[in-house]
Amino acid sequence: MHRRTALAVITGASLPLVTGGAIDSTTTIPAVDEPLTDDAVDPVAATERPATDVESDVSFEGTIVEITECGAACREATTTLTNTGTADATGVRAVATVFAGETLVWEGDEEIGRLEAGTTVTRTQRIEIDALSAFAIENNNRTVTITTSVTSAQQTERFVHETSV
Repeated sequence: MHRRTALAVITGASLPLVTGGAIDSTTTIPAVDEPLTDDAVDPVAATERPATDVESDVSFEGTIVEITECGAACREATTTLTNTGTADATGVRAVATVFAGETLVWEGDEEIGRLEAGTTVTRTQRIEIDALSAFAIENNNRTVTITTSVTSAQQTERFVHETSV
């Protein structure tokens, strides 16, 4: 199908309007379920898709390596993030939340940037909490749920870990 015909079908415009007044009487407008050829596809529209629709060769694996005490209401958490995929990840950002039951006791985020395929980054984050948050943790049998969302231009993944502190 010619681009002008496809434009007329998509927009509902008359063929004389699209063709500048000239129309071939043998031209028929195809039914909607008839496939369009490659020349009728708008290349901009075809590439503008949300990241979740794009096939991704990026995959993440997150691990809590160690949690150490640095005070009564302070912990240092060492974590790793690995791009286990075959392509580099760009625009990587990690957002972490720590809950004791239903109570948010800490949140933080970190811009990582580019994470090449097969590469691991290790970070240590100091988590200091107030007395109310410490009380919530104590009342939750000293158990917290750590949720980390890792986003990139190619992929988004979420990791949930439950641990005692």
